[in-house]
Amino acid sequence: MAAYVVTGSSCSPVFGFNEHVLPESSREPCKNLKEYIATAYRQYEAVIFTSFWSYQLGEEPEAADPDYLSKLEHTLRSIAASTPVYVLSDVPELAVSPIRQELFSRLGIHIERAPGKKAQAANAIIKQIVDRIPNVYWVDVGAVARPFAEQGRYAGRMAYFDNNHLNVYGSTSLGQLFVQEGHHLLAPGRH
Repeated sequence: MAAYVVTGSSCSPVFGFNEHVLPESSREPCKNLKEYIATAYRQYEAVIFTSFWSYQLGEEPEAADPDYLSKLEHTLRSIAASTPVYVLSDVPELAVSPIRQELFSRLGIHIERAPGKKAQAANAIIKQIVDRIPNVYWVDVGAVARPFAEQGRYAGRMAYFDNNHLNVYGSTSLGQLFVQEGHHLLAPGRH
């Protein structure tokens, strides 16, 4: 099965999402992304939906759509009426920037900090919405990603781009681990 990935900087492609909460440079790409999703989702066997949930839920209130949750639920219900939707959790949030952590490591300084809780709290809220919508499935990548969150590294290499986003190596490794541990994104019989 092939996948087609569409994305936009800080854009969550929920129907009616207020792209004016985004920086000016992100507004037009977000508008185009939302239009594409609204018109094209029916042509796919499944939709995999993810967003930076803690950001969308108001980690920075001035950069959040106050009606985001109701718009997200409407979007998921609309898409799920004809197409299965798989909603991915946020990965664990790092307590320290991976670049700063790398510097500390090179200097021989070991920093112990508890990981952030924003992603965990946001995941719980989004999962509640997902659980009440038929044909929408929650995919928790957190357990598989936990080894990455220890120091922002996996197998000796940086796996995070910043505190909240995996880099290409981290994303690829997460996908490989997900499959190796026996998880399936598109479960047999669900699509």
